[in-house]
Amino acid sequence: MPNRAARRGPVVIGGPSRAEDAREIEAAILAQWEAWNSGHPFRESDFTPESDYVTFDGTELHGVEENRRLHDALGRGVLRGSRLTGEVRRIRFVTDDIAVIHSTGNLQLRFHRRPRPSRNSVQTMMMRRTPSGWKIEAFQNTRIRRPGPMARLLVRLANSL
Repeated sequence: MPNRAARRGPVVIGGPSRAEDAREIEAAILAQWEAWNSGHPFRESDFTPESDYVTFDGTELHGVEENRRLHDALGRGVLRGSRLTGEVRRIRFVTDDIAVIHSTGNLQLRFHRRPRPSRNSVQTMMMRRTPSGWKIEAFQNTRIRRPGPMARLLVRLANSL
């Protein structure tokens, strides 16, 4: 995944009047990644109390407490010392106080010398403006996978009909 510095910033849908909100949203997401890279895989303050989270393998977490428990365990275990890289690609304002954000990322395990393409993911977030800033209401992380041989064959066959 390219690092954030490689781009000028996310595509913002909602007009130039949303530029400050977009900067705040992007800063909140980047702060999350920085916290992860500093050994803090979960920051409760980034999420609303009732937030939903769907992990890369489809596990559903409901509420900030379930999310915290899982990420704290992962941060002490298999993901200890891992690093997140990525970029915020798109921010679309649905209302004045709700935004849908798409980002890409890669979780590099501590024993990997560089990010592995097999760990590339795309994230979809819904964030809500609160009195204390933009918070995540819903988050889904999906591993990016190339279709396997059978799926490619089926697509080819469907296209030939």
